[in-house]
Amino acid sequence: MVNTEVIECYGSLKNYEKQLERLNFVRCHKSYLVNCRYIRSMSGKEVKLDNGVLIPLSKYKKDAVKEQYQTYLRTLP
Repeated sequence: MVNTEVIECYGSLKNYEKQLERLNFVRCHKSYLVNCRYIRSMSGKEVKLDNGVLIPLSKYKKDAVKEQYQTYLRTLP
């Protein structure tokens, strides 16, 4: 079953980013935090989640996101 729950929060996304980093969340755009567990693929301008949702990928964050995602993949059994 795919979880389509959207969580709306009030506060700085930067604060949430710091709190969730240890849980494999990555900030792929100024308005989005994504759990690496649900990333299916990445292209030059977007991240595709396993439920088909496309999330914008900032050109400024692209390299860091790829690196964090690859680090996540290396932790998998």
